[in-house]
Amino acid sequence: MRQKNEAQLRLERLEVRDVPATAQFISNLYVDLLNRPAGATSQAEIASWVNTDLSNEDIVDQFLRSREARGNAVRGVYQNMLGRTASDAEVDEWVRGQDDNGNDNNDDHDDFVEQVIVNVAASPEYRARAGGTDAAIVQRLYTDLLRRQGSAEDVNFWLREFNDDDDDAGQNAKDVAEGFVHSQEFSGLVVDNVYRQVLDRQSDATGRAYWVDRLADNQNDNHRNDDDRQTINDTVKEFATSQEYLQKTTALPFTATTTSTGTVGTGGTTFPGSPFPGTIGTGTGTGTGTGTTGTTGTGTTTR
Repeated sequence: MRQKNEAQLRLERLEVRDVPATAQFISNLYVDLLNRPAGATSQAEIASWVNTDLSNEDIVDQFLRSREARGNAVRGVYQNMLGRTASDAEVDEWVRGQDDNGNDNNDDHDDFVEQVIVNVAASPEYRARAGGTDAAIVQRLYTDLLRRQGSAEDVNFWLREFNDDDDDAGQNAKDVAEGFVHSQEFSGLVVDNVYRQVLDRQSDATGRAYWVDRLADNQNDNHRNDDDRQTINDTVKEFATSQEYLQKTTALPFTATTTSTGTVGTGGTTFPGSPFPGTIGTGTGTGTGTGTTGTTGTGTTTR
């Protein structure tokens, strides 16, 4: 059992009996988890959540399990790994396939992002885009998932994984991609983005180390198994139900008019817990008064 440290205490989850869900909290989940403001049609849903006995954690869980959130994850992975926009049919196939196969299995929903990344990496399309060889796939995974070039030593390490068994190329690519996804380096990128996307700040060293350890395989922990590893959605959920997040949401709306950076533009590829670059898009928007938007502005929204 890990002893609570400063990072964990800063993100201590609050029970609903202590801090009931508020309309402001739920409205901010639309922005932070779905990358859009709550529209007029969402107001009745917000009111119904406020008047239920659902905990903040239950509400966040419903957001992350929604078809919209999972669709955003699929689009983000396709854009960053395949260099193209996922079609509506492809998004629907991923989301519907999970609903059909994992309705009663929480784990199937919690590691949805990881499943999409790993399966895309094992696809014929990804192999062709990478260059068609095992070495090319490994180098492409370094570029797409770790945002850097792999050294010759790095690539040779993973090539040995490709050649360790008699599985077909797709299964071998899936195994290698899982190794990347469960690595400390990949987990660090995820944690950094969760801090930016959910808490609107950079990660601190202590907090980052704590959450990376929760996400990644820990080869030095003999008591650790796959069931103990936290998923990306688990991490987002804990951040979005933390004391710091609740304090952030209760501090809104602002009392002074702020300059708007415009509405989120098209082509956004980020989503909560995304390991990919955080630019959502560029757009122009107008707004007046107090709150999270203000006077007319133009710009690039980054998370």
